[in-house]
Amino acid sequence: MENYLVIAEAFPVWLCVVPAVVLVLFQAAIFVKKAYRAGAEIGMTQKQLNSAIRASAISSIGPALAILSTLLALLVLVGGPVAWMRLSYIGNMLFEALAFNFGITASGIETAAGQAVTGQAFVNGVWVMILGSIGWIIVSILITDKMNVVQHKISGGNPRVMQIIASCAMIAGLGSLIVPYVVPIFTAAKVDRNGVSAIGGAAVMAAICAFNKKRKIGWLGEWSLAFAILGGLVLALCIKK
Repeated sequence: MENYLVIAEAFPVWLCVVPAVVLVLFQAAIFVKKAYRAGAEIGMTQKQLNSAIRASAISSIGPALAILSTLLALLVLVGGPVAWMRLSYIGNMLFEALAFNFGITASGIETAAGQAVTGQAFVNGVWVMILGSIGWIIVSILITDKMNVVQHKISGGNPRVMQIIASCAMIAGLGSLIVPYVVPIFTAAKVDRNGVSAIGGAAVMAAICAFNKKRKIGWLGEWSLAFAILGGLVLALCIKK
């Protein structure tokens, strides 16, 4: 049986994923254009708009580096074209790896037992990756336009209450992701690279915020997320397995 990565890296597969990635870029361009126009309509100045765009672009560097690291890991599993397409849409290495493994396991391949992935198992894994994320898209299509009504009812029309709710939701969502890695460090004295990275990144962010609160350095605030992620990654690399 031919190595499945030969199929995964074939030129026709690249041709299949290019339209999907182009669609993501097109959507991003539409969102930027509409956001810029909406900002001008609510009275933001040209300087404020440019500052917001610059801050957003800089803040995306850190998360982009994290996605790049997952891209390298996913390349080994599914090849370049599928990894490129999936991380352009989802960007979640954990989901993609689990979905692919579920797919090839359903094909009767046990990689843990040393069985090689076949072309059929590869296709099955890709199907699971794609179908597994359709639920998010359906929920977004059906519910997103109704969230304004929900927000208004919850906050009673008070924008400060809405800010608090949004902050709490973000802290809860991100916190649920890091708790499994951070808690064992304190409860079982078990050093985990992911937990150290999370704690280190939080410490770097706290230090930057405290420093910048006094100095008021504009560019430092824009780069704080990137510095925090890089700081967490460097600390994690310093930990021996």
